[in-house]
Order: sequence, then structure tokens, then C-alpha cells
Amino acid sequence: MGVVPQFESHRIRDIWQPVIDELSNRTGFELELRQAIDIPSFEKELADEVYDIVYLNPYHLLMANEENGYLPILKDSTRELSGILVVSKTSGITSIEQLEQQEITFPAPNALGASLMIRAELARKNIEFTPVYVHSHSSVYLNTALGVSKAGGGVFHSLKQQNKSIQNKLTILYQTSKVAPHPVAIHPRIIEQHQKIYTAFEAMFRTEEGQNKLSKIPMRGVEKAKLSDYDNLKTLNLEQFIEH
Repeated sequence: MGVVPQFESHRIRDIWQPVIDELSNRTGFELELRQAIDIPSFEKELADEVYDIVYLNPYHLLMANEENGYLPILKDSTRELSGILVVSKTSGITSIEQLEQQEITFPAPNALGASLMIRAELARKNIEFTPVYVHSHSSVYLNTALGVSKAGGGVFHSLKQQNKSIQNKLTILYQTSKVAPHPVAIHPRIIEQHQKIYTAFEAMFRTEEGQNKLSKIPMRGVEKAKLSDYDNLKTLNLEQFIEH
């Protein structure tokens, strides 16, 4: 099972290993967490069809479906995904127009909410800037809080995962439009197991202990996902911002 590396590897392991252990018990599969060191490495492993089951951003899903037939089976029923731009509270920046010709940090070129959607919306507003990629959401927030960059791209959940000392130095300057959240998807080679996997997640959510584990993803409700849930992504014209 693969997980898009939004955080440092130890944090992903802390969040996902208990989930994977319970999924293994409920499905009878011997599931193993496969961790990529960064988003480009994750994208390569996804393209190489390394993952049988994978938690990924919606644009990665569309890419993986087109290339290798990955299909979404479930997603969080309680929220949608959007990107946020944060700035230091002491920066004096109060509008995105002030980011003209400035450096903005992002975790990776193809991070959906934290990079692609933000860069696309800034481009539509004719704001020119220099993107700097720093490998993780945590690095984005740290660079921005310290004033190394004028602004940084992230998502609400990763911001809330930061230490309070970092959160207290930042303010949200801008929020993008919203799309359906990260799904859990499966490779077509295990398509016959999709119901067993979905049922295991659903059964986890019916217990207090399981809810606590899933909430850290975050997944605060479980519902079936289908490819058409992500059709509105195609209208955002993100292709020109993808880096291969």
C-alpha cells in the first residue's frame, strides 16, 4: 500500500501503520506500507504500478487511471479538498497581488491542492512569481514562518498538523476552489477485492478505535468513490502546470 508523502516518513508511518494493521486483520491480506521519500518518487512508483492499494491526490488518480487503470474505491464523506496560501503574520502581505515577482514555496510541482491548484489560479489572475519546491508541506510552513519565502502553498489538514509555534506565525491569505478529497484507489490486478477492502474501511469506521485511526488521515466518514466524482478537476486545466 502506498501513501502520497505529504509529511515526513515517520509521521506517515505513525498515521498509516495502525490503519494498515487493522486492514490486514479485517481482509486477511498481508499488507505492507510502502513509503516513497518524496512526491516525485511516489509518482514514479505509481507509474511503475508498484502499489496494489494507494492513497493519493485526485489529480494523481486521474493520471494513474489513464496510464494504468487505477480506480478509486472510497473517500472521506465529510470534506472537500482545496489549496491554501499562507504568509507570515509579520510579512505585511494582505492580498495575493503583493506576491507579484516574489518567491512562493510549494511541497512539489504536482501536489494538487498545495501546488497545482494554487499555481493555476495565480496564473489566471496574471500574478507572476517564482515557485520553489521544498519536498514537504512541513518545509513549506517552516520556510514561510521564518520569512525565507513570502508565501507557501498547503492544505488545511497539513497546516493543522504543524506545531502550534509554527501555526501561530502564519495566516491564510487565499483559498482555492474545492474538489473531491483524496481517494483510496486500487490497481486493476486486485479489482475483484475492491468490495472486501471497502467493507474493511467501513467496518473500521463503525468502531470508536477505528474512527480514531481514520481521523488522523484525515478520514472522518467513509463513502464509496467513483471516477466521475473527480470530473470537475478536468475543467481546471491543470495539464499545463504538471511537471513530468
